[in-house]
Amino acid sequence: HPLPTIEGSDEILQEVKKANKYASVGCWNTAAQIFEKLAALLPESAKPWHAVGLCHAWFGDEPAAATALHRAAELYPDASAAVECETLAQLLDWNSATDRVNRIGLSGEISSVGRLLTALDAVPRLLRVELPPQEPNSPPQPDALYQVLALDRQQFPSASELTIDTVPRTLGQVIIFDAEGTEPATIDIEGFEGREFQEACEIVRGASSDLVTWKSPEPTGEFVPREVHALTVSWTFPPKSPVALRRKLENERWRKAVTETWPVTPQPGLQGRTPRDAAATPELRVKLLAAISVLDAVCLRGGYELNTSSLLTSLGVEPLPPVDVTHETALNSLSPLEWLRLPLEQLSDQQLTAVANRAQLVHHDRFLYETLKVILTRPSCLAELDHERIYQTLADLCRVHERRDEALHWFAEGRRATAQTNQNFEQQWSWDLRELLMRLEDPTDPGLRDLARKFVQYYSPKLPQMRPYLEQMFSLAGVPSPWLEGGIITSESGSITSGGLWTPDAPAASGSPSKLWVPG
Repeated sequence: HPLPTIEGSDEILQEVKKANKYASVGCWNTAAQIFEKLAALLPESAKPWHAVGLCHAWFGDEPAAATALHRAAELYPDASAAVECETLAQLLDWNSATDRVNRIGLSGEISSVGRLLTALDAVPRLLRVELPPQEPNSPPQPDALYQVLALDRQQFPSASELTIDTVPRTLGQVIIFDAEGTEPATIDIEGFEGREFQEACEIVRGASSDLVTWKSPEPTGEFVPREVHALTVSWTFPPKSPVALRRKLENERWRKAVTETWPVTPQPGLQGRTPRDAAATPELRVKLLAAISVLDAVCLRGGYELNTSSLLTSLGVEPLPPVDVTHETALNSLSPLEWLRLPLEQLSDQQLTAVANRAQLVHHDRFLYETLKVILTRPSCLAELDHERIYQTLADLCRVHERRDEALHWFAEGRRATAQTNQNFEQQWSWDLRELLMRLEDPTDPGLRDLARKFVQYYSPKLPQMRPYLEQMFSLAGVPSPWLEGGIITSESGSITSGGLWTPDAPAASGSPSKLWVPG
């Protein structure tokens, strides 16, 4: 975020120059003090308070930063600048929120880890999480991790029965570390304060019997504002639930939270009113537009692409206008929130190329998608950028936001764009592998069978060393290996024994060409 340009007398400009110099070398607290003096000299100007807020934020004094930015938002005559300051202020208010939900921990020392794990494994409402292998030079992993469930494992619905109302809820988690050196074995139960956490503690304490010496519950220091906590829920999907189904349900849950829960949830940034009430109060327009930007940030963290235009329409609120730019406008002087309002089609090729590079760096999903779509209409811009990366990014964005048909379109466009390159085989393999990963997210995908056959018949003879990794991918997706599934291995790719194994001395099928057998 750039410091605002403050104007005034020579004396004031001298102080501005001094403050900017301190800020440029990281002396933000000193710069903030100078800007505060300027705010007293310019009581009707928002810019000194804007500068004070940014400097306090960079220094790490978030409450002071929020206070200054709220003041700047009140003084700015321009709604766009006011919304930007108010957005930053509301975000910075989170870490000093008083109406919040704390994360609580209950810990204890274990007398016998082996006996405790046996006892916890037998509890129907505890699900043991499979941990990945310990990575070298990384912090030690727990020896065991459990999710405390709201229902018994045996009551898990099947994949076909999963809805946003039937996905099992998680009440808390249990973390176990074995003894190491002089450190005793420990157990920790963690969750957000409230009835559900108390229930989780009762379940684990009841199962642990006399194997644990418990301490008193204590806050972990983590918390979330209550209005944010209202939008989130902790789920435990049944094992082998398809990734595409999980993503679909997560997006459905977010859509419901955004359209039904958030509009009627009181917000501290809206003076305690709900967004729906604030929409009917003209003097709260700046605060409401800022609250929507804050919601956008929350959704991005949760992997959900918020349709801000649709939300504004549902509330009957006019959006901010696009940023006024010319071909001479220096885009680096704009703030991140201003970039989101750029009129992309009106930018020069040079400006659009710079925007595309920055969008790929920041990775605001909606803005990145819109930018890359415009880039594809500018051949001169494409010449300056990595074609393959653009198509890969568009495909990935569509995949994670449930636009699978469009993702397949970008896969095809990527193959076409790289078909004539010197590394054609490697790039085609890369595109097919990406498509395979997406199709494996939904084992019922009608295109999975044909693509799997291509990996068996075309890629496997050329890259036999990749087969174990590919088979692991199929296994993790709950799909039988295409190398052992008779419906995919046909007479065109060899013969299989009654045990499902291909043998080098098996006779070739009638009329089929001879095959080269590669060991392994």
